[in-house]
Amino acid sequence: MTFQPSSFYALVGCFAPCFSQPSFQNFVAVLVGWVLARDRHTVSGALRAGTSLGAAKHFSVFYRFFSRANWVPDALGKTLLHRLLPFIPG
Repeated sequence: MTFQPSSFYALVGCFAPCFSQPSFQNFVAVLVGWVLARDRHTVSGALRAGTSLGAAKHFSVFYRFFSRANWVPDALGKTLLHRLLPFIPG
């Protein structure tokens, strides 16, 4: 099975309204790196894994994403819950 970036992007696209456009791009970069990380799933590990895909931004951009970026964690959680509800029995 091969990795299809467009299908992955379509899968996480529902989270875009929770972020500003630049923050969403950083979110996707960290998420892809986290999925591809082979060692510990830390921010640093995700960024190391993601750099193989051409993430040319400095690490500090991604650390700033978690502390100061324009995004709403509660909206992200609510969107995730709505995506998971069909898979929860009863």
